[in-house]
Amino acid sequence: MKNKILQISAIIAIFIVAIVRIVDNTEKIILHWDLWGNITSYCSKYYIIFLPIISLIIYALFRYYKRNPYKMNQISKIEVTPDNTKLL
Repeated sequence: MKNKILQISAIIAIFIVAIVRIVDNTEKIILHWDLWGNITSYCSKYYIIFLPIISLIIYALFRYYKRNPYKMNQISKIEVTPDNTKLL
């Protein structure tokens, strides 16, 4: 239970940081730094909303597959063809 609360609170914190950055007056945010700390690209401040959305989607997928582990490992049927029978 503590782990679930920690995960949800981290996602809420990411949403709060994203909203604060959108409300901020800067029009561009830093998108990427290189190895030496130099800024290599900028983007619009509205792109920061994708980070919490992606975090929420990943969290939902992990929760779904934790509850339904057999949905992830579906074995597909192998068609019997002359090429397959040669390999076997």
